[in-house]
Amino acid sequence: MGNIARTLLKIGGSILAFIAAFVLFSNVMNKGNADMSATMKPATFPLVYIDINNMDVNCMHGYVGDMQGNYLRDKITPLQEQRSIPIKIKSYGPTIKGISFEVRSMDMQRLVEDTEVTEYSQEDADGYVSAVLYLKDLIEPETEYMLIIKLISGTGQEIKYYTRIFDPGALYLTEKFDFIMDFHNKIFDKEQAKELVKYMETNAEGDNSSFGNVNIHSNFEQLTWGDLNPKIVTKENVSIKEIDSEYANVTIEYRVSAGSDLFDVREFYRVRRGSERIYLMDYERTMDQIFDTDHTVLVKDQLLFGISSEEPQMKESDDGSKLCFVKQNALYSYDNTEGYLARLFSFYDDENNDERTIYSDHGIKILSVEDDGEIRFLVYGYMNRGKHEGEVGSAVYKYIPVSNSIEEEIFIPYSKSYELLKQDIAYLSYVNKQEKLYMLSGQTIYEIDLTTKTCKKVVSGLLPNRFVVSEDDSLVAWQEGENLYNSDKIILDTLKNARSTEIKSEPGTTIIPLGFMDEDFIYGLARKVTLPMTVWAGQYFQCIQSASKINLEKY
Repeated sequence: MGNIARTLLKIGGSILAFIAAFVLFSNVMNKGNADMSATMKPATFPLVYIDINNMDVNCMHGYVGDMQGNYLRDKITPLQEQRSIPIKIKSYGPTIKGISFEVRSMDMQRLVEDTEVTEYSQEDADGYVSAVLYLKDLIEPETEYMLIIKLISGTGQEIKYYTRIFDPGALYLTEKFDFIMDFHNKIFDKEQAKELVKYMETNAEGDNSSFGNVNIHSNFEQLTWGDLNPKIVTKENVSIKEIDSEYANVTIEYRVSAGSDLFDVREFYRVRRGSERIYLMDYERTMDQIFDTDHTVLVKDQLLFGISSEEPQMKESDDGSKLCFVKQNALYSYDNTEGYLARLFSFYDDENNDERTIYSDHGIKILSVEDDGEIRFLVYGYMNRGKHEGEVGSAVYKYIPVSNSIEEEIFIPYSKSYELLKQDIAYLSYVNKQEKLYMLSGQTIYEIDLTTKTCKKVVSGLLPNRFVVSEDDSLVAWQEGENLYNSDKIILDTLKNARSTEIKSEPGTTIIPLGFMDEDFIYGLARKVTLPMTVWAGQYFQCIQSASKINLEKY
């Protein structure tokens, strides 16, 4: 199958190390592996597509409740002739009892139109219901609005689908789509792909060491998958991210097989229409192997993750006997003592494997791994199935090894986009031994007691450059005062034991949080000024202080 760069994870003792190696694809059955995914209800919501030139575009997943649509900016849909939007609904079996739609201003404050759709087709042989939405003459040209498509399911539940829309001028959409889909199809045929060389900008900026990341600077072999010979095994999900008369940003997402392995692939195209032809301005492609516990490869105590666009998230127990990692929105655990590997959580499995369950608008963060195998983790974003299907939020789960079960401890709903939630979770989400969960939401840090299910604010009004978080999320420091350049106090919170420390500066001196080095806090001291300056401009000291209040260094 050809040599492929693989990422290896060392699983000996308490040492975790990634090692790059070239190995052959192979299938090694580990008899100790098991799938212990939490039992949850199958996905039930339909999917809605926009029909553009007989192509299914901008796949929309359904939401329950009201979302803040002004934050759901992931896709944009241009109106077609007579202000129409042809849609196709993949029902997956249940009857659609009603279709209607709203048009709102992008701030969601003004209702422009609320219309019931009375004419739509019966489900065809492929399981699709078709309809055309005709908008009234109430919108301004080339102005963005939010379209909310509302379906009534067979059980009477209302499900909402969101997309930005606008009434465009000339977009030359057919030309742009033809170019993108032609490029996409040809990368799977090396002979036809020779025609694509003229669009590439192959140079030293291209990383040709792995198929995990390919871009416009990559070489021909990287672009055309080397010796992998992948085959597309799912529907290609085409999305318009941005478009105007000159430019278009489009993504294509799909799953491929290569031998017995499966991979998730995402392509990004930025194209520009010139006077005579379409130009490729940017191209990026990521490829991530689906980790399979039934065909895991172990080489000298090293676990092969396969082709990846980024390093998997991982955390181990204090004694090094248990390891937990996340790969392609699935959570796995490895018992280093027993040599036991298991999948603990994912929305997709062998019985639940369609566009709804493999949808990737969610993430998993490992919060804690105990020596006895108990694992606490956070699933955040869009919930593909289960009792929270169609909701966006953060669910805290605990895996209990004694009963081999997963229980939900708390669910925190969220009405903005997954991307915004992802930023907050990445910045701060931490649980301590006292079962207190700390999370950032917007400009506020909350403390959530997982035992009593109560919540309180730790601090609010946080602004960029005025607070910092340690790499393991266990320490956070923020500046108090009217602004960055006029503050005489920093609060240092040690979340492991909920202990706060005040650090004060001398009169006439501003104190500025800079960051952490392991568990040591770094801050700067600067003379107070009345005019804005850079963080570094007026500093005359940089100080390092441990979490135990010991001043370690001053520079």
